[in-house]
Amino acid sequence: MPSSGYDATVKRLAASRIRFGTVIGELARGKSVLRATFNSRIKGLPVSGEVLDLGARNRSSSYYRFLDSSNAAITFCDCQPQDEGMIRIDLEQPLPFPDRAFDVVLLLFVMNHIWNISNLLAEIRRICRGHVLLGTSFVHQYTPEPADYSRFTEEGLARLFNQAGFPAFQIFPVGHGPCTLALAALQQTAHFAPGATVLYPLVWAGDSALARMLPRRVARRSVMTHLSVLRTDA
Repeated sequence: MPSSGYDATVKRLAASRIRFGTVIGELARGKSVLRATFNSRIKGLPVSGEVLDLGARNRSSSYYRFLDSSNAAITFCDCQPQDEGMIRIDLEQPLPFPDRAFDVVLLLFVMNHIWNISNLLAEIRRICRGHVLLGTSFVHQYTPEPADYSRFTEEGLARLFNQAGFPAFQIFPVGHGPCTLALAALQQTAHFAPGATVLYPLVWAGDSALARMLPRRVARRSVMTHLSVLRTDA
């Protein structure tokens, strides 16, 4: 995939929005508030060509119901793969793929489980000839699968990407408002999932009202995840 894939992805995400119907549908499926809002933001985003999913766990991760992967040949990897035909991989070690083997690399909600992040980013840049989609949790419960090391702000991510030598990148904060953030925290603490569906209409209305009154503060103080697009070709 040429560099236009990066440009098109950035343009598409810049125009994307979190949709009430999509989020509440995901909550009804038992997804977390964090994952539901993230999935809504990537709805219809195309990934094509040779695609590598690092940390997929299985072939039916919820983000595949939203990404347009109809023109993709996907290689699925995980340290603890659940489906046959997946590659077992240790992301702390050099990746077992040749240089520039993939058009797109997906690394979604995996980086907090990696200690040697600089090595992984260097390896991803080596094997990818197009762009990377990287999803990271900013506000999330402890998930030791198999370990949980870190969370990153937008500034922290930018510093990592610059140090790794990516020639271009865009970071998109994902969040809808402080009420959604509070519901996500409650959901994680109380360990209830479908129950969030009942509360979400009130949460959406509250965030919409706050966004009209304090748009900049609401946007800056309600980030739950970051979706980064990294260009790997010079």
